[in-house]
Amino acid sequence: MTLFRQYFRAQLSGLLIWLGAGGAMVFVLARSAPIDASGAQALEALVGKMPESMKMMFGIEFGLSPADSFVSMKLAPGIALILCMYIVITALSIVTREVDRRTIDFLLGMPVDRRQVLVSRAGVMIVNTAILAVAYWAIMRVVFGALEADASYSRYAELIFTQWLLAVALGSITLLSSIWIDDYSFGVKLWLGVVATSYFLELVLRAAGLTRWQRFFIPFSYADPASIIKNGMVAADILVLVAVAAVALIASVPLFERKEIAA
Repeated sequence: MTLFRQYFRAQLSGLLIWLGAGGAMVFVLARSAPIDASGAQALEALVGKMPESMKMMFGIEFGLSPADSFVSMKLAPGIALILCMYIVITALSIVTREVDRRTIDFLLGMPVDRRQVLVSRAGVMIVNTAILAVAYWAIMRVVFGALEADASYSRYAELIFTQWLLAVALGSITLLSSIWIDDYSFGVKLWLGVVATSYFLELVLRAAGLTRWQRFFIPFSYADPASIIKNGMVAADILVLVAVAAVALIASVPLFERKEIAA
């Protein structure tokens, strides 16, 4: 727990920055949601004019309230991107940044084994991402409640939970890959590129009409906002995300213990 607390304090300023910037985005977007009759009519008119490919791209589900449609089309995708970007940067700071800054020797010189270092830091990564996810959901809840919007709060919670698991899975894979990446700048560019590419590839393949199973290897297909808001979480998707995260985290430990640190 000592290592966990120390690393949590070290990451606190970064967490607050992401919390403030992301929270401001969620607040502004939530305030602009079309919740009255005129807003609902404008949204329906916009959706009606969209070509079929764009409807599939945004995963538009009919039968949702204006607030739910707004969340699925605009708010939720932004939250998913923020969570995923935050966690891959945090994952790379666990090992890669320490090696790049030549501070890894001091870290490993402490009277603790490598396993404890990696596990405690991975725990902070997961907990901090959960804090962001809960905070963003709470902001949506407060803003939509103040606006008296017809919003599906429980389904938003399921959506945020799924997006958090998606981020944890991506972060765990990033942590595993970081064992072989000693250049922090390169690692950040690489994994932010992976996140952005995965996000836009999901949009393109969905617009092309590919089914959910044809997009099996696209990470963002496991947290489809409109589908979750309308139908709830998919147990199989949750199990896949948990399994990927667990395997990547477990595999990272022995690899980090055997990693050779250049002097």
